Amino acid sequence: MARDPVFPNQQASTLRFEELFEVGPALVPSAKVLALAGKRVRVLGFMVDMELPPKSGFFLTSRPVRCDEGGQGTADLPIASVFVISQSMAGHSVPHVPGRLQVTGILEVGNQPDSSGRVSSFRLRL
Repeated sequence: MARDPVFPNQQASTLRFEELFEVGPALVPSAKVLALAGKRVRVLGFMVDMELPPKSGFFLTSRPVRCDEGGQGTADLPIASVFVISQSMAGHSVPHVPGRLQVTGILEVGNQPDSSGRVSSFRLRL
C-alpha cells in the first residue's frame, strides 16, 4: 500500500486487472476485490476509445481497446474492465486520452447500470 500523490494523507492499495476475478469455473469477484470494496485503490490501465462514450466517466482496461459499438453495446470490452466515474464530468463525455493512465478512487463492486444502461461490475469513483 502506498501513499496517494494527490492525497498524501490517504493510503491507496494497488489493484491489477488480473486480480479482479477468482481463477476457477465461475466468474466471481476475487477475495481481494471484495476486501477493497469501499476503499481507495489505484489502477493502472488504458482508457477505452469508444465510438459512443458513456457520460460522466470512461472504461479502463489492461490494454488499449477501441470499441465500435454500432448497436452492439459494449461487447468489445474485456470482462476485466473498470468504469471510472468522474463527478466533475457529470452528464458529459470524457475526451479520450491515449496511453497509460493511473487512476485513484473509491472502488465499488457489483453489477450496476449507468445512465445509458451500460452495466459495469467494477467502478472507481474519483
